[in-house]
Parts: sequence; structure tokens; C-alpha cells
Amino acid sequence: MAYGVPGSIAGSFQDVLLLPLARAPRSASSATMSDKPDMAEIEKFDKSKLKKTETQEKNPLPSKETIEQEKQAGES
Repeated sequence: MAYGVPGSIAGSFQDVLLLPLARAPRSASSATMSDKPDMAEIEKFDKSKLKKTETQEKNPLPSKETIEQEKQAGES
């Protein structure tokens, strides 16, 4: 494995690309995970405990009326 000159930009990029990625150790919970859902967890889930929120668009699209008004204002 070739390393660049310390302090050189090209060398540091090359070092990053050539070094192997470190793998995180598996935790006990991830070792027991599967694609199948835990049916006991699903059955005891209580929808009434969910927090109700009112969402609002940050950038709502203009209505047809607003577009028409802007067109008419631009023409005059």
C-alpha cells in the first residue's frame, strides 16, 4: 500500500481511499434481528398512545386563483 507525502492533499486523499473500512462489532440485539416482525410486539402496540400532530407545508404550492392573479398583475 502506497502512502502519499504527509501534508500533501493528493496523498491524504489517496490514503483515505486505500485504507480498509473498519467494521463495527455486532451487538447482541443486531445478531438476533430478522426480517420477520415480532408479532408479540405488534399485538401489544397501542395506537391511542401516539402523539397527534398537525403538519403544515413549509412551501405550499400556489392555488390556481393566485397564479391567475399574478399573471394579470404582470400583464398590466
